[in-house]
Amino acid sequence: MSTMSNINSEKQISAYQRLCRYCFTDSIGWTDHIFPLPGNGSYGLAFFDDEGNARSGMADIRFTTRYFGEDWSSGGISAVASDPADRNSGRIREILNEVLRRDYREGVGISYLYPFSYRFYGKFGYGSLGDYKQYRFAPEDIRRIRTGFSFAPMEWKETEFNKICELHNLWIQQFDASIYWPYRSFQEERESARRFNHYYYVIRDTSGEPAAWLRFSQDDDYQNPGLYVHKAVWRHAQGLAAIFEFLARHRSQISKIELNLPGSFQVRHFLSEPRPEISCVNEWMARPVNIPKVFSAAVAQFAASKEGENRTLPDAGFYLTDPAIEENSGIYRISGGKPEFTPSASPPEGLPEIDLSVFSSLLFGGISLEQAVLTGLTDESDLPGMEQFFSGRNPIFITDRF
Repeated sequence: MSTMSNINSEKQISAYQRLCRYCFTDSIGWTDHIFPLPGNGSYGLAFFDDEGNARSGMADIRFTTRYFGEDWSSGGISAVASDPADRNSGRIREILNEVLRRDYREGVGISYLYPFSYRFYGKFGYGSLGDYKQYRFAPEDIRRIRTGFSFAPMEWKETEFNKICELHNLWIQQFDASIYWPYRSFQEERESARRFNHYYYVIRDTSGEPAAWLRFSQDDDYQNPGLYVHKAVWRHAQGLAAIFEFLARHRSQISKIELNLPGSFQVRHFLSEPRPEISCVNEWMARPVNIPKVFSAAVAQFAASKEGENRTLPDAGFYLTDPAIEENSGIYRISGGKPEFTPSASPPEGLPEIDLSVFSSLLFGGISLEQAVLTGLTDESDLPGMEQFFSGRNPIFITDRF
């Protein structure tokens, strides 16, 4: 018999790590360092059998993200693992339902995850956040750039770490879904850099202030060596240009650079031969945990935007069923430009019911209403006049893996 419990003791942590090592391909040893979990309030939850073996489990990583012009307490579902003998038993479903209900009770607004199955997590109300672009090019492709800025490895001092955190938190204001730093503590970040052989470089302007910084790694393929940029942060346009100036300095050392950026950015303008290899990567999903609160924030942001100044939202109503958090199920309306929520166990006659997974994608900007209608995810008559409301979001960019 298996029972669900928090992953607390050394024995439980060791058992869960064994399960993760079995379930995931781990060439860098991350499964040995899952715990302690980063963030305040993070926890792991798993089913353990009578012998103390972990059968199924996951972690809920707590952090703060930016969405709809507000900061949100958020949870990131991570390290979902299940023994083959335990699969299709419903235990992952049971754990995830408990995590979402706990998130709701503890004031978490948004939950994110990297799905092993979009269809599976869609059943819990998670919707796709769309795609971002993965660029691959050679250092020799970068055009000549001269900013006059200086480049140096980051000094692992807490004061320096605080400065790059400050720059990071300014940088993410242009995006949605980005995670505030420090995501990990100074000591944890330093240990992570050492363990995974990541390099941190700080770019300073002519006054000596940080204008940008990077975290990257190099592979050990001596025939086709590559540099992988895990994070590139900049204060202004010159800082972004300086990042490419720095990357160009790897000519004759590496043959390829890989860089991930939101779809709105155009790397080709930094290249003398604008033919980078581009892949669209669709990785992340999210759902509102407290739907009335998140919906109200989205309506308020629209009302304060240029679109809202020129046009009032039409009166509209729809019904949502939340399969995990019954307090969210009910009637959602916009009346006179204001959001309203009425709890209800079933949809009233004549009111359209929107699938929560589709609504999550629409609300967070992962898909436009036009695209949702074209692909048959919803009907045009369900949300009349709402095209502008479900568009015009900031670029979506989850800046850290969890």
